[in-house]
Amino acid sequence: MKNRRTLLMATLIVFMLSPVVGIFSPIPAAEPLQTESAQTIEDPGTQDMQELLGGVNLELMMFVPTASDDGGLYYICRRGMDAVAYFGISEVHYLVGDVYFTLEFPGSNLVIPEGEMPTGSVTNYFYGSDSSLWRTGLADCAELRYREIYPGIDLVYRIQNGYIKYEFVLAPYADPTDILLKYADVDTIEVHDECVSVSKDGHEIEDAGLWAFQMSSGMDDVDCTFQYHDTHTVSFSVGAYDLSQELVIDPVINLVYSTFLGGSLDDVAYSIAVESGCAYVTGFTYSSGFPTVNAYDPTLNGTTDCFVTKFAIDGQSLVYSTFLGGASSDTGYSIAVESGYAYVAGSTQSSNFPTANAYDTTHNGGGYDCFVTKLAADGQSLIYSTFLGGIGIDNGEGIVVESGYAYFTGGTQSSDFPTNNAYDPTYNNGGDCFVTKFAADGQSLLYSTFLGGTSSDIAKSIAVESGAVYVTGYTQSSTFPTEHAYDATHNGGQDCFVTKFSTDGMFIDYSTFLGGTSNDYGQSIAVESRCAYITGYTQSSDFPTVNAYDPTYNNGYDCFVTKFADNGQILIYSTFLGGPSSDTGYSVAVESGCTYVAGSTQSSDFPTVNAYDPTYNGGYDCFVTKLTDDGQSLVYSTFLGGPSSDTGYSVAVESECAYVTGNADSSAFPTVNAYDPTHNSGHDCFMAIISLDADMDGLLDWDEARIGTNLYCIDSDNDNFLDGYEVAFGSNPLDPFSYPSMPQAWYDAIYEDLDGNATLIQNLIAWSNGNSSHLETVIHQLAENATLVQQVIAWLDGNHTAIETLFTYVNGNASLLLDTVNYLDGNATQLYAVVALVTHNANLISLLNASVIGDFNDIRAVIEMLGASVGDLDYDGLDDLDEIALGTDVDCIDTDCDNLNDAFEVKIGTDPLNDDSDGDSYLDGLEVIAGTNPLDALDYPGSTRGSDPTLLIVVVAGAGIAVIIILITIRRMRGRS
Repeated sequence: MKNRRTLLMATLIVFMLSPVVGIFSPIPAAEPLQTESAQTIEDPGTQDMQELLGGVNLELMMFVPTASDDGGLYYICRRGMDAVAYFGISEVHYLVGDVYFTLEFPGSNLVIPEGEMPTGSVTNYFYGSDSSLWRTGLADCAELRYREIYPGIDLVYRIQNGYIKYEFVLAPYADPTDILLKYADVDTIEVHDECVSVSKDGHEIEDAGLWAFQMSSGMDDVDCTFQYHDTHTVSFSVGAYDLSQELVIDPVINLVYSTFLGGSLDDVAYSIAVESGCAYVTGFTYSSGFPTVNAYDPTLNGTTDCFVTKFAIDGQSLVYSTFLGGASSDTGYSIAVESGYAYVAGSTQSSNFPTANAYDTTHNGGGYDCFVTKLAADGQSLIYSTFLGGIGIDNGEGIVVESGYAYFTGGTQSSDFPTNNAYDPTYNNGGDCFVTKFAADGQSLLYSTFLGGTSSDIAKSIAVESGAVYVTGYTQSSTFPTEHAYDATHNGGQDCFVTKFSTDGMFIDYSTFLGGTSNDYGQSIAVESRCAYITGYTQSSDFPTVNAYDPTYNNGYDCFVTKFADNGQILIYSTFLGGPSSDTGYSVAVESGCTYVAGSTQSSDFPTVNAYDPTYNGGYDCFVTKLTDDGQSLVYSTFLGGPSSDTGYSVAVESECAYVTGNADSSAFPTVNAYDPTHNSGHDCFMAIISLDADMDGLLDWDEARIGTNLYCIDSDNDNFLDGYEVAFGSNPLDPFSYPSMPQAWYDAIYEDLDGNATLIQNLIAWSNGNSSHLETVIHQLAENATLVQQVIAWLDGNHTAIETLFTYVNGNASLLLDTVNYLDGNATQLYAVVALVTHNANLISLLNASVIGDFNDIRAVIEMLGASVGDLDYDGLDDLDEIALGTDVDCIDTDCDNLNDAFEVKIGTDPLNDDSDGDSYLDGLEVIAGTNPLDALDYPGSTRGSDPTLLIVVVAGAGIAVIIILITIRRMRGRS
């Protein structure tokens, strides 16, 4: 494994809109580049800092103005308090580990970066007690622009979903050959058509996925490649394009990230879990050189060891990675995570497998024992670790966690497997399933039970919701217990089973077979809102299908996906998924009713929709499929692999991103923004993230990346038309003056509901915009009342954007639309407020912030009538309507920049519009910090002096953070002689 951190600088990542400069969560906070006026920031103490920052999201990323531009640096890109990059005059410094990569732009204008797109947070620097040294109210931002860095060319950096993205935007007739990128003082630089790799002091950055396009009548690709200019400088070679139109040079890649993980021998990942964007992976490895970081155990212990790896959010670095095992064979089959603690389950032959605070410290014989391990949040110690088994073979297959309790399942051949408070305390022969719930400390069993019949029974997966456990697997036992079953009869060969236990584990709520006359293997189960979702694979042409995407068996093994009603007696849907060759579903996850499935396929015509890769690559390919909530269509379905065999063993989902892991034999397996882009052996682990339409605007994320629209904004050009709608109708989603006309069907629906009611017509929200045929209809309805006609025309012309947006929101329900207008009595500002609030349109809400006239209770009543909810753009605890009513800034949690968030000020009684509520010349926030009363003009902080001045950095930020206060002691450096 190469010891490097790869920094993808120019890669526009699909699902994240970002050419990546990198993520540095495991890196300590970096000091500023050393200059004559540089200062050293000393750590006030780890314990104090942890207490100070407890519960704060330190992954927040933004461009922060510097405290002083004396050193020629104007902005720092920070992740929390860690520096990622520095931005000076026509110069950028990327930080990878402790190495700086300096990017220069030879021949450019000397340009100072300009902050754009404020995040709603500010940074204040307070140097000691001398207020003349303070810098306050510095707006943090999500975008930096080097305007006219070359004639007619802007360089734009953005923060999008935790990444830095850059692009060059060329005005008409600007010359792309002017652009030069020089990597100063580096060791090596390699230039390929779509990729530049730069290395220095053992670290590497990569500029990959180059792409250029123009938007005129649509999106037009433009040929563009990197080329050498001189030893350390690259330029762009751009093909023919329309010089009269804007050109964007913008690297693109279609995965969030995808990476290998492994060493020089075989490594296989079996399970993945995700929490707060960080992926946790387990499996087994033969490789002594398997990467370890912040490890509980950095050394391979036997033939194979279990491994546990936590990735940083960007996938380019490891938060921790550790071996877990003893002198023999150890395999992790399942992982779960809660509150940063990883719970791992699997099987071990090692009598010296590590135990801590164990229920059972002794290997029980029979070859394999189960193990269950809970790791500390930092991965460097065991909270508990225990054997579980009897005298026979015991295999741990699945683990889930809820409220600190671990639930565990698998298969056992041990008649003395430990039971407690059991549904079935007796071994049934031939191999039984087991289901076990551990106490929170891991030292006792709250319940443990056999589950099975007289033949072979194997549990493969477990899920939990509100303490009720759901298990699936497969059985040969016709006597397998059934209760309240969809199918109480064994159908032949191996049958899938689905069983739900009561919360105490002593009763079965339901238990059922699921299968046909041939073999059916249940592999994975998930649960949401008491409905169980199962995937696996089947050879049965008569496998039950209901409301199916594909009701027809396709040959060989077919994947199946089945959703049960909450009583277990009805199939909500059940479908085949596959092609004419072998297709196996290994894992299922569910979010908001949509099912995510991962597995492997040999079928070249496996169904693909909205695919990252629609083409079968050879051998076995991993597939990742997302089904709609009714199971009758595919949201997306894609191959993922190379020419050899690649299998997806596990999928997890968070915020509509699918996290997938498994085994990759293909050296050409696609990698993007990778921790390790290089295949290391015959079997390597892989980990990848796939998303589709993060902002639900009707455009796939990979299409948005190519077009240049914002993945996380439904209306990139703020013209009140969804990006997807604009693309569908041929207008430019990046141009606020280019938008489609309202579809005829919408007019027809509105006029159909008018029914000659002149009052409703007068107040009608519709966009005629001078269309004579539609105006004629209105005139006819108004019985040729000329005055009223003019009023209607004026009203229509003045409010067409609200019409478009609100009519979209109510799905063309003209009656509901007209009721809304009637309720507001035609008040245009209230109408726009409703539109902005129900669509959570940040820009429109901000524009309306101080201009709404009328009763705010009416606005809230209408929003409730529409079945909508008011959002909170800045996450400050005040909803947007309350902020509009108060006059506070909906986009900033601290309107008056006094370092107290607006909701907190309302709560304690200070004025959120006045930074000094009691007029004593001290900011309200400083008084709260000092412990004085911000509402009492006679109670204020005394002056403080000392040998070392104190730097008080108060960062007021969004994304769920109220106030972060960091006190850091400053020691000034002597100037260099």
